[in-house]
Parts: sequence; C-alpha cells; structure tokens
Amino acid sequence: MASGSILSIDKLAIHDDTIIKKDIYPYTPYTTTFDESDEIRIAIQSKDTYLLPSESFLYLQIVVNTTGTHGNEDPEIKFVNNFASFLFSDVRYEINGVPIESVRNVGRASTMKLTVASRLSHLIGYASFCKTFESTRARHANEASYDIAIPLSAWFLFCDDYRKIILNCRHELILNRSRQSLDCTMGGGSTVTSAKSSVTLKKIEWKMPHITLSDHLKLSMLNYLSKNRKIIVQHRSMDMVEYPLLPETTSHIWSVKTVPYANKPRFVIVALQTNRNGQRVRDASKFDTCFVSEVRLHLNSQIYPYNMNSLNIGGGIYSELYANYAAIQSSYYNGVESINPFNVNFGAFQSSPLFAFDTSRADESLIGGSIDLRVEIKTRENIPANTAAYCLIIYDSEFVYSPFDGIVARNV
Repeated sequence: MASGSILSIDKLAIHDDTIIKKDIYPYTPYTTTFDESDEIRIAIQSKDTYLLPSESFLYLQIVVNTTGTHGNEDPEIKFVNNFASFLFSDVRYEINGVPIESVRNVGRASTMKLTVASRLSHLIGYASFCKTFESTRARHANEASYDIAIPLSAWFLFCDDYRKIILNCRHELILNRSRQSLDCTMGGGSTVTSAKSSVTLKKIEWKMPHITLSDHLKLSMLNYLSKNRKIIVQHRSMDMVEYPLLPETTSHIWSVKTVPYANKPRFVIVALQTNRNGQRVRDASKFDTCFVSEVRLHLNSQIYPYNMNSLNIGGGIYSELYANYAAIQSSYYNGVESINPFNVNFGAFQSSPLFAFDTSRADESLIGGSIDLRVEIKTRENIPANTAAYCLIIYDSEFVYSPFDGIVARNV
C-alpha cells in the first residue's frame, strides 16, 4: 500500500449516487403453454426505460415426470450438466425488431462456451446450480418440481460482453422449445418397461433490471439523447456448426464454412459426440475422445496449433491439449476474469475433451477477403459409428442504435 493513501486524513469518502435504484421487473410470454417445439416470445415494450440486459436472467419452473420401472441394474435418472439449456433448440435476441444475436443448438453451444470461458461475477450462481444438479437424481417421485435462474450471459455473448445500459429500446426474446426433452436427463434402462423421464416447462419469466438515475444524471442523459447520437455496441457472437455423421475413417477434413473477414473467428471450439443426441440413457452434455490423435484448425494457410505432440487422450497423453483449453479463459477476457466457474479439471477433461483454438492473434495473411475454415481430424482407429462433430465459432460483431429515433443497424 502506498504511504500516501494511509496519510490522506483530509480526504472524504466518495459515494456514487448517480444510480438511485435498480429494480428487477418480470416479463412473461404472450402464450401460457410452453410445449415441445413451441415458439415462446417475451417482449419488453416500454421504451422510456434504461435497461441492463447483461444482468437479466430467465426464471424457469419445470416439472419432471418419471414413468416405468427402475431395475436394479439400471442407472439412476439424473440431470445432465447445463440441463436447462437443452430445453431449447435455438434462441434469438432482438432490439427494436432487429436480430442482434441468435444461437442454435443452445444446450451444446452454451456448454462448450461456458466450459472454455465464463465470468465468475455473473455465472458463479448458475455454475454452482449446474454442478449440483449434474449429480442430482431427477426421479425422487413420479412428479418433481424445480426452478432455475439462467443468466442471459450464458447464452448471448452480447449480454456477456456489453455490460452497459440500453436506452429507450424495445427488447424481445424468441425461444424455440426443443422437439423433445431427452437430452435434459440421462439414465434409466433401455427396455420398454424401464424408467423414463420427461421435462415439462410450467413457467417462464424474463427478469430485467430497470435502472433509475439521479436527477442530475437524468438531465445529462436527456441532453445527450436530444442530440440523436448513435451508440455503437461492440460484442462477440457465436455460431454453432454441426457435422451430424462423421465418416468411419482415421483421417477426415471437415470444411466447416467460409466466413467474411468482418466475422474473422477469434476462438474456435471443436467437440465430438458418439450416439448422444436424443438418447435418453446417454449424457448429452459430455463429449467423447473417439480415438483422436490430432485435431488441427485451418484458417486459409494458417494452421492451429502450429505444433503439438500426438494425442492419446484415453491413454493419458493430453496435457498440451488441456493447457490450450485452460489458457482460453484468460485470453478471452483479456486477463480480467482469470477464474472460470465452469472449469473442467485435468482428470475430468480426459473423459470429456474439448479442442479449443485461440485465433484472436492471427497474422496479416488473413486480412481482407474471405476465410476458409476447415478442421482436420486424425484418429488412431476408425471414428466410431454415429459420431457427430460440433464446431463453435466465436467472432466479433457490433450494432449501432439511436435512442432518439429507434433505428438499429447491425454491422456483421
């Protein structure tokens, strides 16, 4: 501690009175039923408000119904990690009717992103919830009720990155329920009479913080708005690409997609799953090794990683892979958030690996034109049947809005 700080006896305490109140208001959907495959819309229509989307969250009440008979050899029915996200197939955030960010395959996309990088400040409650419920039996009775609070920053990188108020805009969430809830739980038997579970969404609310300013700051804000200045919102977005059925070979190059330079990937996460989609006895939140010996990312002529020893994850040879994964957290948040509440330890990583690539410091050869993104996968044995590959691309994005006239323009 500097000596000046303890000797400044003439200094008075500084109190921040610019914000006099922060209330959490609930908003409900237009519809009252939230069955599988339904579209759920929640809108915040009042424009003359200062909202803080980065601290908003969804409040859900669910009921788990269990039927059938549980055999002695059958595993207990339990929730998977981040099970609430698997209730939805895709989600979209709109401001003044303009889509700001959308996420497909919400359960797997959010699980991959949170496992690699997440904020301690906003997500520690949800991380503790997920870790507790990952080992919780879903079959305490024929019918059991639970409630969940999901921070929107777990799904939308706009809410994770832009931690400021949004002025005088109409907000809307569009949520599409999954066609089935099998991926939310795992366990039970494989026979017709074995125990089965289904998840029903009974209630959903969007809890949004409303900010009330002091009179002095409110006057300054009104003067600012009267000049019709446009506000630039810079954030990151994520795009989930799926390869539903990999060929049963020992070497495969997956041409993921071609993207314009404006969407140059900052981080890319690859994961493999064998026979886990829609399988009620399997854990959809875990990923498989699939005998992988090497995974490389190609961005045009650039290759990531530049050099890595051959992997044998099941045999314990994966320390470099884990080091690359663990380093993303600090890089993603520029060293500010060094602790990831969803972090997977070295031992657990062996049974559910992720292949994470930091491409944020690409060289000048990627400037201009389009970027061809390819993933090269090599294995020691043939890739198992019914193996799907997932590639999560995180890229820079921004939009501009005018609080005075309501115009929103997305720059991608």
